[in-house]
Amino acid sequence: MPEWTTEQEEAIKARGCNLLVAAAAGSGKTAVLVERIIRLISDENNPVDVDKLLVVTFTNAAAAEMKERVGIAINKALKEKPLSRHLYRQNTLLNKASIMTLHSFCLEIVRENFYFLGIDPNFRIIDETEGELLRFDVLEEVMEKYYAQSEENDFFIKLMDAYGGAKDDSNIKELILNLYEFSQSNPYPEKWLKEAENNFTTTDWFKEILKDIRLELSALRSLLVQACALAQSPGGPLLYLDTLQEELALLDDLIAAGKISWERLYDSFSQVSFARLPSIKKKDGVDPEIQEQVKKIRDRVKTKLNEIQEKHFSRTPQELMADLELLQPYLQMLVQLVKDFSKAYREAKAKRNLVDFNDLEHYCLAVLEDENIGKKIREKYVQVLVDEYQDINDVQETILKLVTPEHSLFMVGDIKQSIYRFRLAKPELFLEKYQSFSPAETSLNRRIDLAKNFRCRQEIVDGINYLFRQIMTPEVGELSYDEKAALIYGANYPAYDQQVTIDNCIEVHLLEKKLESELVENNSPSEREAFIIGQRIKELINQGYPVYDTKLDTYRPLTYRDIVVLLRSPKGTAENYLEYFHRLGIPVYAELGSGYFKATEVGVMLSLLQIIDNPRQDMPLVSVLRSPIVGLSIEELSQIRLHLEKATFYEALVKTSEQETGELGIKARNFLEQLDDWRTMARQGNLADLIWTLYRETGYFDYVGAMPGGNQRQANLRALHDRARQYEATSFRGLHSFLRFIERLAENHRDLEPAKALGESENVVRIMSIHKSKGLEFPVVFVAGLGQQFNMVDTRKDVLIHKDLGLGPVFIDPEKRIKYPTIAKLALETKIKQETLAEEMRILYVALTRAREKLILVGSLNNLEKNVDDWYRVMDLASETLPAYELAQAKCYLDWLGPALIRHEQSYPLRQLIGKEDDPQSIKDKSCWQIQTYREGVSIEKDSRESITQEILEQIKDLQPVEVNPELQQAITQRLNWRYPYQNVVTKGAKITVTEIKNKFQALAEEEQGYSSEYRLTKRPVFLQRYQGLSPQEKGSALHLVLQHLDLNLAEQEEYLQDFLDSLVKREIMTAEQKETINLDQLLQFLTSSLGKRMRKAGKVKREIPFSLGLPAAEIYPDLEGTTETIFLQGVIDCLWWEEDGWILLDYKSDQVKETEIDQVVKKYEVQINLYTRAVEEILQQPVKERYLYLFSLGRTVKI
Repeated sequence: MPEWTTEQEEAIKARGCNLLVAAAAGSGKTAVLVERIIRLISDENNPVDVDKLLVVTFTNAAAAEMKERVGIAINKALKEKPLSRHLYRQNTLLNKASIMTLHSFCLEIVRENFYFLGIDPNFRIIDETEGELLRFDVLEEVMEKYYAQSEENDFFIKLMDAYGGAKDDSNIKELILNLYEFSQSNPYPEKWLKEAENNFTTTDWFKEILKDIRLELSALRSLLVQACALAQSPGGPLLYLDTLQEELALLDDLIAAGKISWERLYDSFSQVSFARLPSIKKKDGVDPEIQEQVKKIRDRVKTKLNEIQEKHFSRTPQELMADLELLQPYLQMLVQLVKDFSKAYREAKAKRNLVDFNDLEHYCLAVLEDENIGKKIREKYVQVLVDEYQDINDVQETILKLVTPEHSLFMVGDIKQSIYRFRLAKPELFLEKYQSFSPAETSLNRRIDLAKNFRCRQEIVDGINYLFRQIMTPEVGELSYDEKAALIYGANYPAYDQQVTIDNCIEVHLLEKKLESELVENNSPSEREAFIIGQRIKELINQGYPVYDTKLDTYRPLTYRDIVVLLRSPKGTAENYLEYFHRLGIPVYAELGSGYFKATEVGVMLSLLQIIDNPRQDMPLVSVLRSPIVGLSIEELSQIRLHLEKATFYEALVKTSEQETGELGIKARNFLEQLDDWRTMARQGNLADLIWTLYRETGYFDYVGAMPGGNQRQANLRALHDRARQYEATSFRGLHSFLRFIERLAENHRDLEPAKALGESENVVRIMSIHKSKGLEFPVVFVAGLGQQFNMVDTRKDVLIHKDLGLGPVFIDPEKRIKYPTIAKLALETKIKQETLAEEMRILYVALTRAREKLILVGSLNNLEKNVDDWYRVMDLASETLPAYELAQAKCYLDWLGPALIRHEQSYPLRQLIGKEDDPQSIKDKSCWQIQTYREGVSIEKDSRESITQEILEQIKDLQPVEVNPELQQAITQRLNWRYPYQNVVTKGAKITVTEIKNKFQALAEEEQGYSSEYRLTKRPVFLQRYQGLSPQEKGSALHLVLQHLDLNLAEQEEYLQDFLDSLVKREIMTAEQKETINLDQLLQFLTSSLGKRMRKAGKVKREIPFSLGLPAAEIYPDLEGTTETIFLQGVIDCLWWEEDGWILLDYKSDQVKETEIDQVVKKYEVQINLYTRAVEEILQQPVKERYLYLFSLGRTVKI
């Protein structure tokens, strides 16, 4: 029998009440929960069957583990009481016991009551990715319907105009999906949407912001008090005192006004002004350092007050509220879009017989709210036990209330470890109960705190308590880290061997981000952090750092599997750790969360699948032919292309197989035969079998296994096979739809995580996100990237969403094209920032509490010395907690850790940076810290040839001559003095179009004449501009399209022309909108003109002829005179026909031209026609005898 603490025993045996167990990290909450279940089912006086308990866990793995532990405990009890029929019964009932996730419970309820809900009992849970793609498709359909039925002045178009993206409507789509997700986390989504819409103009937004402003004003007052104290100190600028006290009184007035109303505060801010400080002379005996310090404090207060005034009080309260009234219709349209999408998505799922997790929760809620069914389900359970209660949302809370018998809810969790707000978890639910439940034994709503930590060593417990006592406050951390919240050391680590001296102090490594020295390789901060951590790992491994093994019940040397590196977000950073750890010979594994589609082996197989679906895709086909699957060389690919230069590469390959008799022909024929077999299999069989057949018949699976990293590569290919099998288990089928699915993932910037090629027991260092580490523990933990800025992107969007406050948009004036934040957005921005900071503080707590024996913190900062100087400002604080205002200004974890650490007596290395080595105000705390700073960077040696001795570095730093090998002197000088010989062509494009050349010469001509035609207006979003009709360029393209496909023999017949235009639309060569721009009269006038007749009579007519031509660079860029560079010219000639002695070149123009402007038009296009002429004569080696422009708007032929 384990020894339970008093608090644990109380949590296990308490009955007849709703019980909240606030269990700190490492306090054994899972063990307590399991023991409570065992005691309930084995109680001799009042035994409970195990299937009468509803045990809700956060993950399926946790549910399986808990069920297993209960089973072990029952079997153990049976050994003590082998004749207990009740225990035998529990063993049998365990298999159907309700120990499951909340979603599994909801699924069970829904399946049992499908008839009540009116849904098909054979429904399937939609896959996350499948659901995301289905949502995109449904939303696309909803948006298209609105576009089709909306007029220019409809609020839908106004909404798109105001809040749509510059190029498309992706911003609005993202907003609709986010609003939908927020509504679904509420028990009654439609009600939440309606309230968000209605409350927009009725919520007291000022009240939401005032609290934050009062906090800022109080902090500024404290700064001025500090300035006053400095002014009165020996050597202080006493002449400043009167001014400072006046400003202090001003701040008092502002604080008092802020306690009354927004209007009073607005009036007070309108009267804010600052007097000039009196001048101080040398004879006044003022210490310049103190004087400057007072000035800096005052300037800081002034700057911040001006910022508050500019942000919140630049407009009257009436104006702020008027903005909301103007925006109300926009929000009504937005909410209606969400409702329409919700309905369409629900219908799309029903059509496919699908449900998602949101549906499960809401269906379950509907069942439980039925009086009869809900009562039966509630009577089924004696008690409901919930693990990780801090991570539930409003819907889940409502479900638990409905299913729980009176005074029978057992909840266990830790508000300090609630880190899933991004999944719309609501930690406030736990916090409300924590603050309202009583610790009294007789209370019907009781709270028990489990603070004793059985995981961490004393040094780690003391360090965590030291930090969080200072930084976790109700204002910023949403919780006070008091005695109830603090960890209590409860682990029982045996003493080390007397011959071994181990220092388990928490280590802190602080790096300078920007290095001034040019002597050190300019690696990124994360690279330098990775190198330092790698070196420290090698040191710990080499010294045989002892860790306690609970299974062996003894100490053993540290292994790589005992170590974890925790990052806030591994994406984009973990790759540096992998590289440098490999360089240091450290085995490592990182869950990158992306990069699957970038893997070469996956790309090759996807290319093969693409050409099996459609072989007429050049890039995938060439990729496969060049890959080891076929193994063609570049020369062989060139030979294939030469067989058919203008056809698809597949057609060229077929031609090669027919004409080549050598080895290339054999390879082509063999591959085409295989490809034909695979295409037949793709049509007749299933996708997963096809993929495995490809692996087997190509040998590619075995091939990649022999490459470096072969295990990972093969795991990626196996994952592709598994994903194909999973895909075909959905409502989608076939190779084409699977490839479209992959394409949609890429379009939406989604990637999949590379397959896991390592087991849990592999001896490697693990790199993972802090979120993934929750629930785990490691002997040695590195927490890195502590200087990385918090992600505040949610506060910078045009429309903010909050689960309680609703919507907060910016105000956009579509006419003036200006935008600024509304009072609602400012309120939500403040609230979201507060919640984000509280979440980040809890994430930091989770990270630090993963360590059992050794904790090492690593971070980088810009201007480390300045940051340390800023941290030092808190040294004279009387209170243990840091000021709430300072905590709320944090941009990264070090903004919290730094000020807390510098107050510790062991912060000498930090204080040394700013010349404050001895400070009597430092805190004497039992926590133990080892702090190391890196101001000169880290020398990351790649090999012995690149290493530089410290002595040489010191000589260079002191500007002393360094002895250099004479043999190398000339080579060094030559390299340092080298200049790129073609610098003058670096900025010139190697490829240019005829239009670009025309525009270039036109611009030069305009410049010579002293004017420019360039004038740009701010454009509306591109996707909305189609409502203004086609642009002149688009109309011209439509005309060219008609002339390109026209049958010249029938062209003068008006009836043919009308039918021809209809056929172009039907064949989707042009759109109906393009067709409407074609003027048949103008077209007939051209075709029946003398020039048109000449064209139609010609035997050889070429239309829309693309060409490429090499020109001497100096012809385009005069400043390149004398170079041999060639510019690649590309263009398209409208029409060309052959007569007896030469070509006739025609270029038709749809520009709107007046009779008086013909000479200008000729001059404008003369360069273009000259280039066309040159291209024809040089490429075809035949003369151009005549050149014409045809101006459709005038019906005129102009000879050039």
